Amino acid sequence: MNLQHNNSMEPNGLSVTVASHRRSGTHLMLEYLDREFGVTARKTHEFAEETPTQPTVYMVRNPCETLWSTYRWFVEGQSSNPLIAAALKGLSFEQYLRGDGGPMTGFDDFRRNPMLESLRESRGMFYQPIRFWADHVESYLSSVDHGLIVHYEQLVADPVAQLIRVATHAQLEMPAEIRVITRDELVGHAPSKALPTPATDYWSDASLELLQREAGSVMARLGFELPQERTPHRRPTQTAVVRYVSLSDNSGIAVAGRRCVGAMIEAGIDVVWEPRAAHPNSGRVSPGRNTPSVLAERYRPGVKTDHTIMHTAPEYWVPIRHQFGPGTFTGHTVWELTRLPAAWRGSIHAADQVWVPTEWNRTTFLADNLRREVQVVPHVISVDPIAPPPMHIPDGVTVFTTIATWHPRKRPDWSVEAFARAFTKDDPVMLIIKTPPLVDASWIPEDADDVERMTWFQLMKLIKRFPDAPPVVLVNDDFTDAEINGLLARTDCYLSLSASEGWGLGLFDAATLGTPVISTGFGGHLEYLGVAHPGLVPYRSIPIGPTLNSPHLEPDMEWALPDFDAAAAMMRAVHDGTSPIITAAPALANRIRQTYSPNAVGARIASLLGH
Repeated sequence: MNLQHNNSMEPNGLSVTVASHRRSGTHLMLEYLDREFGVTARKTHEFAEETPTQPTVYMVRNPCETLWSTYRWFVEGQSSNPLIAAALKGLSFEQYLRGDGGPMTGFDDFRRNPMLESLRESRGMFYQPIRFWADHVESYLSSVDHGLIVHYEQLVADPVAQLIRVATHAQLEMPAEIRVITRDELVGHAPSKALPTPATDYWSDASLELLQREAGSVMARLGFELPQERTPHRRPTQTAVVRYVSLSDNSGIAVAGRRCVGAMIEAGIDVVWEPRAAHPNSGRVSPGRNTPSVLAERYRPGVKTDHTIMHTAPEYWVPIRHQFGPGTFTGHTVWELTRLPAAWRGSIHAADQVWVPTEWNRTTFLADNLRREVQVVPHVISVDPIAPPPMHIPDGVTVFTTIATWHPRKRPDWSVEAFARAFTKDDPVMLIIKTPPLVDASWIPEDADDVERMTWFQLMKLIKRFPDAPPVVLVNDDFTDAEINGLLARTDCYLSLSASEGWGLGLFDAATLGTPVISTGFGGHLEYLGVAHPGLVPYRSIPIGPTLNSPHLEPDMEWALPDFDAAAAMMRAVHDGTSPIITAAPALANRIRQTYSPNAVGARIASLLGH
């Protein structure tokens, strides 16, 4: 090599260059050079220089891992760069690999935006990612003058051997002892576990063929074999212990998860509970003080398991899988519409199989060509006791109740609209709206005033439209599960005029208790109500249209707009005591209690687990 190396540090502290395609382990090598050699190396993601001025270490990683990681970083919104997020939003991993972003899609502003200067020459990473990776690696392979090639997987598996190579190449003095950098030490750049054969969960057959066609020769020179596609329909391993990950808050999906754990216990399954905060990258949290004892006893974070069930939205699944490592992972989730959001398409493949609560959901997931087995595991009825709700409900009035977040899909405002059309202030009725004090972020613009974020303000604006509005009671306080049951038991009719439901837990719990229910006739709740339920409100399908601050709702998706006047007529009939909704309630409750009991659902889960 025609290079003059200088062991003494230059004034700017640079003596080695660490190069790589993005997401290939650059920061791990930089950290080793800094900690063990005292070298502040220069980092670059550019193509190889024609005449390098200092020794170069080129980090290379199996492209199956590199390209998946790059996709997640730039397309799934982990990058803080808003231009990239806007240009590539909604692309699936397969679309990204085949270049559906287009040669220049969304990147005209590169020429004018100084913030993007470092990416100006890297547009190929976005619109031709496999070819870009191969060309980038080829530029460093084409001449020995372009430095030392270090495999990221080998650096993770045997850092001492690789650092000896680096020290020899850069003429650095090898330390007497090397301290291995653990996964937790590189904040934001933690090394992935080195796998002899990288998982290809996220790669379709067509994408693997494209990888072979465009990068096969380069992979062969590096010793990377094209991995065999993992069988997506693999049966779960039979394990003595199953880990169940679910959210620790009081959201519907969190409550459903806790009930499933109870059903598994009922079925004799040895299950450990892993509570998680309501953010995909939040990691483990400890059970709260109000956690039921049956769940708290199942919190055993040190227990090793081969099978993990992830009862969360799919965006949690990749971090969960990375946290717990090898094993079988089942994703247990729900969706409220007939088309999956593009933001989920990469994350869903982190699960080996998927469970959903309804056949309606199963049809939606299968239509997306997941290459995953999709099974139906319904939600479980509440077995909590009934306690009086901590609020005053007068005698002699017909009580309607809605429990929902103030969200564009949940639409508690539509319940108020129909209620105000049905009654006036002179009618002995009341509508209870149980909702958090703040509206959902997707309801209002980010720059909205603080008062506009309050549900009382939104309700006040709505009520003002009706001069003779009937009484509406807003409840923002937290209730225990038993108190929720008490409220539903005291309710004369539960009202849910949402645009759609994946399951509708409040509606489900009300029907379980024998409370008459009125709901929009579209969504997953038809699974337990039945299509002939007399309380289904007619609707028409409408496009969602533009939504605020929601990564999942896409403008051309469709949901339901219920007929407010039809809902009002149903409410009046319930108030008058003449509605078939009332007479249908007892039989509906009996059927739900039998079909969705902890024993029934637990047996279903045990069957799927092979227990």
